[in-house]
Amino acid sequence: MDPATIAATVMSVLAPYAIKGAKAFGEAVGDVALSHAKKLIDTLKQRWSADEEASSVIQNFEKKPERYQSVLKDVIEEQVRQDPPLAAELQTHLQNMGPVLRVIQEIDIGRHVTAVDADEMLSGSLEATQKIRDAQDVTGLRIKRIGQ
Repeated sequence: MDPATIAATVMSVLAPYAIKGAKAFGEAVGDVALSHAKKLIDTLKQRWSADEEASSVIQNFEKKPERYQSVLKDVIEEQVRQDPPLAAELQTHLQNMGPVLRVIQEIDIGRHVTAVDADEMLSGSLEATQKIRDAQDVTGLRIKRIGQ
């Protein structure tokens, strides 16, 4: 991944995490995604602990994410260009996240309902919640192949 893509992808995780707050973010996307978002921000904090400017940007982002998200994105992109090991570490975190799918179905009367029907899921996490008052022929998950 190029530095701009890494920065944009990291921000696609961190912005909702910071804007919503950890608890609301976890409720919206699940514990696995919450854990990965925390790992990403902790990685940046650790890597930038000796860099006063980058450290202050991440602190400001945590306080006012809407105001500082574009600044943080620029700093991530700049740092990734200058620090290939950081780029590799962030890419690894992003790849380990895989897709995060959360399906919630709240149905009064359901017939022939399927939350997820997939041929393959190689990585990521999936959570399906079905709340159905009256149902016939319900499938939570149908996945033909999971993992490598």
